[in-house]
Amino acid sequence: VPLRRTEPVPTPEQRRAREAEDERKRQLAKQQDEAERRDRALLASYTSEREIDLSRRRSLATIEAVIESATAYSEQLKKRKVAVEQQRAGYRDKPVPIVLEREYEGINTELAKQAELIGQKRAEWTATAARYDADRVRWRELSGLDRTAPATPAAPAAPATASSAPVATKSSTR
Repeated sequence: VPLRRTEPVPTPEQRRAREAEDERKRQLAKQQDEAERRDRALLASYTSEREIDLSRRRSLATIEAVIESATAYSEQLKKRKVAVEQQRAGYRDKPVPIVLEREYEGINTELAKQAELIGQKRAEWTATAARYDADRVRWRELSGLDRTAPATPAAPAAPATASSAPVATKSSTR
């Protein structure tokens, strides 16, 4: 008659360690599945590096157009601000009309919003350029054109910081 051996009841410490290990394995499997899905999507989306470059140029051009528009609007606001400041200075000892004060405050608020938008778009430009560069490298690995790197699932990319964002101009992307 074979003896049946029972395992001792795990301690709370052992249970927590096993649960943590199981969770780590689930997260790793989830990351691998996501990397495989991204790789399949990348190969399905582009048939050549030229297509990746074309898509990159289009995306960056869209962002650059927003930057240029916001910059032009900011320049208009700055000109209007100078005009309003001159009008305010003309009142010297008299009280400045409320309408003029409100316009001045509105211009300052809008200038701040535009500066923030431009900063965000520059950060977006940098992140988009980096994403397309990474996609091109990964596409080369997956399609077998890049023999120097193995075609293992790619690690998630770190988000770009605004401080590393170059100033985007049309001439820099062509």
